[in-house]
Amino acid sequence: TLMFGAHAGKRSGQEIELWYKSLVEFVIENNVKATCVEVDCQKVLGSEAAWKYRIQMKKDLPNTRQINVFHLDDGKKGLDRMIEFSDYIAVSVPELRAAGKKNYTSEIANYIKNKKPSIDIHLLGCTEMKLLKQYHYAMP
Repeated sequence: TLMFGAHAGKRSGQEIELWYKSLVEFVIENNVKATCVEVDCQKVLGSEAAWKYRIQMKKDLPNTRQINVFHLDDGKKGLDRMIEFSDYIAVSVPELRAAGKKNYTSEIANYIKNKKPSIDIHLLGCTEMKLLKQYHYAMP
């Protein structure tokens, strides 16, 4: 993603736009039937820019399931908005761990499921068997 991993770091709005367009083009041209992860650019461009891409992706890829990624930058209001908008949310476990809030994973996952029991949850970057067993309803 743009926020974590090998390609994380400072990016311009133009680079993110190119990233988005390339992702959509690839999915359409290759008739990809997989779930797509949103352009989670919160740390780079802010949460509202991420919303612009979320909404646009639903329009551009109406038959492709989308994972929206919750980051601390989104805050509680952003999480509530995401729960309402989404049917699949990822929680960035490495981000929580790096922020010293690893235990917050359970609060977030339970909060999401309590607000919308039908929603799917992915514990993004989670490699801890204890957490995976504890949140068996979350897709690893």
